[in-house]
Amino acid sequence: MEVTFDRSTCEPCPLFHRCPAQLNRAADGYVVTVDLVAANLEHRRRAEANGQFQERYAVRAGIEATNSELKRGHGLDDLRVCGRPRVELAVYLKALACNLKRMVRAFLSEVTEAIPARA
Repeated sequence: MEVTFDRSTCEPCPLFHRCPAQLNRAADGYVVTVDLVAANLEHRRRAEANGQFQERYAVRAGIEATNSELKRGHGLDDLRVCGRPRVELAVYLKALACNLKRMVRAFLSEVTEAIPARA
């Protein structure tokens, strides 16, 4: 993205000597070229360095294992239905299946821990 400023605006500016604007004789002014991708990346990196970002991201990091389990173990990434109501139903049923499996595993681990080992 390029922004062009009139010479009469740029040259008297007190920050003119530090400005990244380049003289463009064809446009009779100064042009500042901004790489929006690089600017957005820099903005994102500054935000990530903030402690508040890490607190918010910790929630997402906690759910990633569940998302992976749903995709790998229950085929959530390849639904065989179309339309929002059917997709929602399929997702709910797959999440239910995942939670039921976790519940059974937790129950079985409690039962096996409660049974005394024979010598």
